Amino acid sequence: MRRSRQTTAGRDLERFFQGRPPRRNRSRRDERRSRLRRRSRLAAALGAVAAAGLAAAMGLVFVFLHDLLTRGDFFPARRIEVAGAARLTAPEILETAGVQSGMNLLGLNLSAARRRLLAHPWIREAELRREIPAGLHIRVREHRAIARVALGGGFLLNEAGEIFKEADPTDPPDLPEIEGLAAEELRVADRSEAQPAPLRGGLGLFSPEKRRPPGRPLAAVLAFLEQAAAAGEILPPAAIRRIRVDRQLGLTVFLREGERRIDLGWDAYDRKLARLAEVHNFFRAHPEMAPYQRLDFTDPQRILVGLEAPPEAGRPQAHPGG
Repeated sequence: MRRSRQTTAGRDLERFFQGRPPRRNRSRRDERRSRLRRRSRLAAALGAVAAAGLAAAMGLVFVFLHDLLTRGDFFPARRIEVAGAARLTAPEILETAGVQSGMNLLGLNLSAARRRLLAHPWIREAELRREIPAGLHIRVREHRAIARVALGGGFLLNEAGEIFKEADPTDPPDLPEIEGLAAEELRVADRSEAQPAPLRGGLGLFSPEKRRPPGRPLAAVLAFLEQAAAAGEILPPAAIRRIRVDRQLGLTVFLREGERRIDLGWDAYDRKLARLAEVHNFFRAHPEMAPYQRLDFTDPQRILVGLEAPPEAGRPQAHPGG
């Protein structure tokens, strides 16, 4: 028996000096490590629960503060400024944007209000800015209609050569009407940032995504209208009833007064308008002559003039046009 105990003690000493702890000590260490792991897991779980509870509490606090600030009587819009409007009135712009005097500035969704403004057919650009504590600034840029395109029910053309609105009785009455432009030659104003709105006519058939430059017919119309507006009283756009586009002959302008016709052809419209001013001066200097009915500026070096038929005897002669 004593020998057996000595043998066991020897084995324990041998294991100790060989770096192997006795079986009893190893069991105790494993138990301590297991307890530490269980405590770490419990602490991690409690920490996660505490963090979730804190996050939920903070979320409730934020929701409460958000509702308090956006729905309460704080930051009322007492000073609302509208800039850039010409055709539209300030009340129309506020109604379109969904803005009312006295509403909570923090409760106003600026992005949604901007999209509503951009959905209006006359508004090209829009910007809204809060001015805490009681100010709101709205700036818009409207489309400038330069002509009416005779296609389908009619569409309005802006200075950039874009279709932006279907024609209706409320449009400006003195816009020139353009004939001869094909649908594939027209471009639609980009409304990708606007709130979607249904179109009554065929405007959706055109492709606003293709931002191609205007073709020759549309570019000629734009160039002529721009130079006519810059020329002032020589041939103001309001005096033009319609512009006909011909693929071979170019532009022909029909005036409101007496349906007089001016053939302009292609290009060099600035020089042709200068020659038209000379023609007007000539007829003013010779009131005894019958006014012209047709002018041909196809060749700017040579002007063809077609006169009205002479008046009947005893009837007053018409005044020169221009």
